[in-house]
Amino acid sequence: MTNPRGANPATPRRTGARRVVALCLALLCAVLFSLGAWQVQRLQWKKALIAQVDGRVHAPATAAPPVAAWTALSRNNDEYRHLRLEGRFLDRLSTRVQAVTELGAGFWVLTPFVIGGSGSTDNVNSGGAVVLINRGFIPSDATPADAGPGAVGITGLLRMSERGGGFLRDNDPKHNRWYSRDAEAIGAARGLTRIAPWFLDQDATNSVAPKTGSDPFNREVQGVEIKITNGSDPINHDVQGTGRRTTNGSDPFSRIGAPVAPVAGLTVVSFHNNHLVYALTWFAMGLMSAGASYAIARGKI
Repeated sequence: MTNPRGANPATPRRTGARRVVALCLALLCAVLFSLGAWQVQRLQWKKALIAQVDGRVHAPATAAPPVAAWTALSRNNDEYRHLRLEGRFLDRLSTRVQAVTELGAGFWVLTPFVIGGSGSTDNVNSGGAVVLINRGFIPSDATPADAGPGAVGITGLLRMSERGGGFLRDNDPKHNRWYSRDAEAIGAARGLTRIAPWFLDQDATNSVAPKTGSDPFNREVQGVEIKITNGSDPINHDVQGTGRRTTNGSDPFSRIGAPVAPVAGLTVVSFHNNHLVYALTWFAMGLMSAGASYAIARGKI
């Protein structure tokens, strides 16, 4: 049967469907533009955060926060503050934490630092609070040199405790394997009761810093030999040619040599800031949704 007026009975249904699709695309456009605006807000927040942290890093060192204020410290408000501490190192309780730096793979050396109290190495809990000091990096084959006895003053950047462990690996206090700088867990494993929930990345000015283009540990790897740059063998083995010859085919670095001073000042301050890209993406998708909605509503698609 034909329509006496010659109208297509499906036209009203198609028109209704077009309107629904156009409306949905218009709503999607609103959502996408809202997401773009949110990313712009996040961009402003991130820029302010970066400027704030940059100010903390380059500010003159100030006194450490009192023990009573430790629980109120936060990553957003306090991390990377430039602090000055005075006290004594407890070298015998140093901990090595696995690390990968611009100098290669190895370990951070974290040494307890007693502030206040007697600082006695015979009784580490003799009244003074303890802050873990990240004295710097050493290669995996090296033994860290002691910081030395006596009261000293140091400066560095406040870092919040890295609880749990590293990527896909948990800290193992029982076997003394550490993959993150978890101050509380390391303190508990070392029998320290008044341990700070943060640690200090020591400044390079307080320790030995690497020279550009040189090996801060005074050795050069060449195949399976160590090139002794000062003409002597630090572990008193025979030197042949330019290096120490191994007798069992193993890596010569597996033989522990003279203690080396950790290299400090390797803190990396970096923030991911992709909010502008995200904002432009959302706005572009919103424009496409708006264009599609208009075209469908006008019957051009």
